[in-house]
Amino acid sequence: MKKDSVTIGMDLGDQNHIVVVLDETGEEIALESIPNTEYSLKKFFSRYQNPTVALEAGTHSPWISRLLHRHSTPDGHVQGIHDQLCGHSITQGPTDNPA
Repeated sequence: MKKDSVTIGMDLGDQNHIVVVLDETGEEIALESIPNTEYSLKKFFSRYQNPTVALEAGTHSPWISRLLHRHSTPDGHVQGIHDQLCGHSITQGPTDNPA
């Protein structure tokens, strides 16, 4: 079951990221370390529907931001990641265009 109305904070690292998930009341519902790979990020985000995501600004934030934007709806919500992991087609959301 996907969880709605969560906020995900990410402390980015070279090998692993620390992620904390908060519910709509601000209560911590998950704290995890995930590997710094596209697959691991897609797998992690497939559990959540329409999360608000706060990324640390750093070396890895540009590509992670682009990954999340590629799988987001016009209002910025992440979508389609689970379907891509399962090998199905996805609806592409907007992409960021770095200046």
